[in-house]
Amino acid sequence: MLELRHDNDQSTLRMNGRKLLELRDIKCQLDVMKNTSGSALFEIGNTKVVAFLQAQTLGVNQLNRGILNVNFFVTNFSAIEHRADIKKDIKMKEFTRMIKSVFEQVILLDLYPRSQLDLQVFVLEADGGYRSAAFNAVSLALMDGGIAMKDFVVATTAGLLGNVGVIDLIYQEEKKQNCEFVLVHLQKAQKIAYVNLNCNKIRLSDFEKLMSISVDSCDKIANEMKTAIRAKLVKNINSFYFK
Repeated sequence: MLELRHDNDQSTLRMNGRKLLELRDIKCQLDVMKNTSGSALFEIGNTKVVAFLQAQTLGVNQLNRGILNVNFFVTNFSAIEHRADIKKDIKMKEFTRMIKSVFEQVILLDLYPRSQLDLQVFVLEADGGYRSAAFNAVSLALMDGGIAMKDFVVATTAGLLGNVGVIDLIYQEEKKQNCEFVLVHLQKAQKIAYVNLNCNKIRLSDFEKLMSISVDSCDKIANEMKTAIRAKLVKNINSFYFK
């Protein structure tokens, strides 16, 4: 079990000095790649994921609904020392299908007849929480591209260190904790879009604890993402009116 320690205020701290429900620093950047329909970089701590969108029109007249394609990659230089663990931990094809499934529910594909939306997602650095970071990067890239969506997708990770619930696990915590939990939340509808629970067994009370702290974590992450989106809108308005 991962050791927890105490500071002078008797607040429980984790191995990197954070409190139990404290997120790492978050950085969101939009429009990070040229010649794309939309792109974004989502960073949380040392974990970095970039996503970009390419939209194209298809010559298929009978296609009355857009098509979404997703590709997910772990780059060679994304924390080489545990890249093998990442490949073992996640079934790439299944995770790619899950990203596609979640966003197919959210994107208003009926507004894009005869169109194909290609999403490319790259894990640049992985120090825990790369799966939830991938969802967040995609969400930002779609918004950067002006893609119509009926909800705001935000994801987070949580886990149990002993019987203590924590959020936003780093790599070392993921390897030592008892239970890992990934939650994808629809902020507008206040509904769960996807949950991945990786443990042999869990008490109902612990599951409910993970659900609660994860939803709260998504709210905090959403605020950071909204700040980046607003900044991009202000920049666009200023560039239009004050060239």
